[in-house]
Amino acid sequence: MNGRAIRTIAAQSFWDSLRGRWFMLFAITYFFLVIGFPIITLDVLSLLPSTYLATYLSTFIATAYNFIPLITLPMGATVVVDEREAGTLQYMMSNPISKSDFLSGRILGMLIATTGVVALGFLVATVFAYGSDFGHYNVLAIALVAAVMLNAIMLAISMIVSTVSKRRGAAVGMAIFLWFLFSVLADVGELGIMSSNTQTANPTIAVPGLVLDPVYTATSWAVLALGSRVTQSSAVSLISASKVFGAETTYVLMGIMTVWLAICLVTPYLLFRFRDVV
Repeated sequence: MNGRAIRTIAAQSFWDSLRGRWFMLFAITYFFLVIGFPIITLDVLSLLPSTYLATYLSTFIATAYNFIPLITLPMGATVVVDEREAGTLQYMMSNPISKSDFLSGRILGMLIATTGVVALGFLVATVFAYGSDFGHYNVLAIALVAAVMLNAIMLAISMIVSTVSKRRGAAVGMAIFLWFLFSVLADVGELGIMSSNTQTANPTIAVPGLVLDPVYTATSWAVLALGSRVTQSSAVSLISASKVFGAETTYVLMGIMTVWLAICLVTPYLLFRFRDVV
């Protein structure tokens, strides 16, 4: 692999991402989503108890997981198809770089940019809520790891979409559809669990949702890490999963996310290898 070429393409992708209007809009929106804009306003006006933000920050963060794919899926879905439509992909491939170098550079640059937004949103919200009370930071660090892995998985999926798509519009449409699909899968899974008789239902009904939906898995992993401070519906599936996996639930969720990441990262390279650059 050509390390110099990868670094050059990664740097270009990074700065292109930062300059994108969608990226900047999402960065601002995501921060307020994580910490809650109305809550900030009320806190500044001293209309809330001093411990309110610290008590409910974990809930705000866990709720924000459904929106993480909205930055990476639309952005990444247009990368390869845009280059192909503009003819620049063919030009770049005429240089001494491989398809793997090109893809690695694009993924690396966007991954750094989008991960920075997610991490910054978590960090600023945490500092805003806890200040110098560092005892809560380690728990939120685990939730951040889950968010970063989810962001990487969604970026890899977006690259798969971009690799197989022939038109930009189709790629963007597919990206939005996938975000909607993952969100709906989580809600349907929760509805099925909550509508069943919790005393007699088989707890394994929560497992397919965790395996098939990385957003669902990441949220459940974060809920488990954040503990009793979170009061949201995903805790229902987590209770069911905990009955199945017991003390190993954390490692199972981490393993599911790792498998998703590995498969999704390898797939675009395999697909791109056999795709025409024109």
